[in-house]
Amino acid sequence: MKKIVLSLLLLISFVFLQPLLEMLLGSFRSKEDCIDPEIFFIARNPTFSNYILAFSDIVLDYWKTLWNSVWFSFVLAILQTAVTAITGYVFARYKFKFKSFWFALLIAGFLIPVP
Repeated sequence: MKKIVLSLLLLISFVFLQPLLEMLLGSFRSKEDCIDPEIFFIARNPTFSNYILAFSDIVLDYWKTLWNSVWFSFVLAILQTAVTAITGYVFARYKFKFKSFWFALLIAGFLIPVP
């Protein structure tokens, strides 16, 4: 029974980690490897030039871009936490007209995907 559970967990973990692994291995591909349809996972000519180019200021300012992404994500996470805490407090403590309707609409917003 343990082997079946372990095998199932390994299969599930591979499904989640496969895109990350593919992106990591794809970052070592050269230009020729990127357009070669025979190469799927491991590059024939692995190179670090993609990382050198990414960290240089020629393509993008990596550290500034990383800081902007982290800052933007942090601010949005703080704001979202504050808004949801206030919303939860209002639904828990106050009674107002159409409360169940607004609560159902809020839950539907969580369950129905945006696209």
